Amino acid sequence: MIEVTDLSLAIGGRLLLDRVDLRVSPGETYALLGPSGCGKSSLARLLTGLLPGRPAARETLAGRPAAGARWAGAARVCDTDMLAAGPRRLRRLYGRAIGLVVQGLGDALNPHLTVAGHVAEMLAVHGSDGRSVREICLDYDLPEVLHDRYPAHLSGGEIQRVLLALALIPRPRVLILDEPTASLDPASRDRALRSLARRAEERAQILITHDRDLAARFAARAGWLENGRLQPGLPARRPPATVLRDVAGSAPCRAGATARLRLQAVSHAVGNRCLFDGVSITIASGGCATVCGPSGSGKSTLARLAAGLIAPQQGEVTVLEGEEGSGKGRHLALPRAACALVSQHPHRAMAPHFTVREVLAEVLQAPERRPARVWPWPSRAARAATDDRIERLLTQVGLPVAADFLGRRVAVLSGGEAQRLAIARALARAPAFLVADEPTAALDADTRDQIVRLLADLVRRGAGLLLVTHDPAVAATLGGARHTLAGGVLMRLPDGERRGPAPASRPGAGAGVASGRAEHG
Repeated sequence: MIEVTDLSLAIGGRLLLDRVDLRVSPGETYALLGPSGCGKSSLARLLTGLLPGRPAARETLAGRPAAGARWAGAARVCDTDMLAAGPRRLRRLYGRAIGLVVQGLGDALNPHLTVAGHVAEMLAVHGSDGRSVREICLDYDLPEVLHDRYPAHLSGGEIQRVLLALALIPRPRVLILDEPTASLDPASRDRALRSLARRAEERAQILITHDRDLAARFAARAGWLENGRLQPGLPARRPPATVLRDVAGSAPCRAGATARLRLQAVSHAVGNRCLFDGVSITIASGGCATVCGPSGSGKSTLARLAAGLIAPQQGEVTVLEGEEGSGKGRHLALPRAACALVSQHPHRAMAPHFTVREVLAEVLQAPERRPARVWPWPSRAARAATDDRIERLLTQVGLPVAADFLGRRVAVLSGGEAQRLAIARALARAPAFLVADEPTAALDADTRDQIVRLLADLVRRGAGLLLVTHDPAVAATLGGARHTLAGGVLMRLPDGERRGPAPASRPGAGAGVASGRAEHG
């Protein structure tokens, strides 16, 4: 079904794949793992004919920057040469022959169609077995509450469920899954895996994931892609990263620098659906609060409210200066001026035509930092200072600082690279409060640990952190006040209580963030 032979791939002069061989037979699931940015998603797009580019001589692939992708070798899917197939042939393959669940959720659905409309469109193209749209939706884990919603009103986890259903409904012979469970809560993840297991013997599947446990549970074989080479099996697990104990208490805020981000009696509804009612939470400088909950419970909306990107329909969101209860608290700034948001959909949050350097330079040279000028151009010293700051930001989040990466456009970044760039852009503002919405969902284990250490260090140095996550290990490692949002109610978990498995190593468990404060309504 899937046969890759001696395949090499370069994008912008960077060799992503180097003489890769891979064969996946009908009824087999192959798990593909590797560090963020190693080329897993590019291979998936190449196998589905969605990667624009052209063939080239193998010896010219690396070291010569060129627009688009260039490749050498062979890739056959469903007896079709995917490197030479034209648009008409590809259109006949999509759906019943080849299915793809993409990693970038932000623009994967038609914004003008409801969930039921997407399913009806799929049935109109590929045919129906006589069941209604409603029956098919329910069969593929799409409850009635989602049927009439548009993509703008869906959470990341709900979008992922819709994409998985749309890929499975035509019953393709080949299915390529790019991080299909990254944005799902544990319950939705289990349901998604049950859906994927149905009729799996009828198709060849490639599962791209960072989750070793998922690969071991779901796939018969696995391979590790790194530095262009695909090796069978997986390398030994590396020791888990640790964070500093009592990250808030180790570096208390300076006198006069204490501030609080406060959401008080906040309510928000979308249409006739109430996401949450009367929610209150406070995060202090040097404090951390985490919010977990099922997909669609309103966590991302709560994050956007906290960051000042949308206004609450009821209640208020403010940033206050001074210790709580001191009698000296005063309004300090609008949340948008004091907070930075790390979006769950990084590709949608950044201009796709911007280069990596332009994304960060735009923030560093924003009008609030220096007057915008068309002439004269910034001095050589000013440009050097900006470049130095950009290099330090990229190093903080584990991204390369080479010229070819700085010139790469957002649209061609992998999910993990885009996520880390979004974090770097948020840090470039030096915010008093960081609101992070699933900042580790698209990252491999090593990079995730690096980002967790970075977030812990920011809290230690006095920043406030509101973290939305499905990963209980990340929430437990960072410590602080932990909450669940479900049924419109935000509830604080008692100290020491956790949901889900603890991380493999968590020195200082229970120390948490000493100065994190939270209230719940």
